[in-house]
Amino acid sequence: VHGVLQSVDLATGGGLDDAVAAQVLAEGVAEHADVVAALTQSALESDVVRRAASRPHWRETYVGTVVGDRVLEGFIDLVYEDDDRLVIVDYKTDTVPAAALDRRVAYYPPPVPPHVTGLAAATRRAGASAVLLFVSPPRALQRAPQGIERPLHPPRLPGPARATKAPRAHTLA
Repeated sequence: VHGVLQSVDLATGGGLDDAVAAQVLAEGVAEHADVVAALTQSALESDVVRRAASRPHWRETYVGTVVGDRVLEGFIDLVYEDDDRLVIVDYKTDTVPAAALDRRVAYYPPPVPPHVTGLAAATRRAGASAVLLFVSPPRALQRAPQGIERPLHPPRLPGPARATKAPRAHTLA
């Protein structure tokens, strides 16, 4: 699903069938093409992806930053410019009933807060927020991850000497 969403036209869904066919073949799951197409379609029909499609947006964006003595890095599924902030969209392919969604959101520890911190630091833009988008037919469900109820602001960055000496803590995916 992630691979399809990084190449399909977010506004029109153009290229969906070809992208699904290529991705399921690449992943060795050709027998699940219908599931991948349905999950991707639910994401394309979500409010947050529709909004992103109508604004400047970037997919599978690398972000890295230094926080304390740690280097945090990873890829953001989708980021777009909203009126006053950047918005990070983290696709989740879990099958979650609507009634259990809040518990599932609580299940996810950061990676999202480091993504927000890294993006804010890299762009030096005040205000970034995040959305977890649970893609599932017939309708994707979205929630703000815990700890990101309000926009976050960029941290102060260390000088280059400190950044180059920081050990790599882990990779965010």
